[in-house]
Amino acid sequence: MDRQTDSYQNGDSHRESHKESRSESRCGDAKHRSDKISDEFADRLASLPPDQPVRAVVLPAPYLVSGSNGARVHGEERQAIVREARTRTEEAFAEIDRVLAEAGGRRLTQWGNALGFIIVETYAKGIDAIADLSWVGSVFEDQAIRPVHQIESHPAH
Repeated sequence: MDRQTDSYQNGDSHRESHKESRSESRCGDAKHRSDKISDEFADRLASLPPDQPVRAVVLPAPYLVSGSNGARVHGEERQAIVREARTRTEEAFAEIDRVLAEAGGRRLTQWGNALGFIIVETYAKGIDAIADLSWVGSVFEDQAIRPVHQIESHPAH
């Protein structure tokens, strides 16, 4: 076996062991759901004091919102898909609210939306509890969007 292949295989095993150790990491008192929370977000949650709130975007698992299987939809079919996504989002509010009442925090999304996301403000243990819900597909940190680089304006000559 050559060095490159050996290095590649060792890299894979390192990533797998990192993945396993991450799934066993803890934030607050609950386990992280490694398949629903990114490494970076999990690391930030682990470093937060237990009383530090964090905002997050909760996305449903893809099967909960009907799709068009990649085909472009129009008219009534599109409206039906949007109504279904809004309805399913609002149906999830009660469960999210229950989790947030137990863990501390609040739901910031007031109405269902076409993408099915829900924005919450809670603590690390609340994020973990939300990630444990079966219908949740992923949980992302809600971050401000900033330009990567500033574009300089040049005065006209």
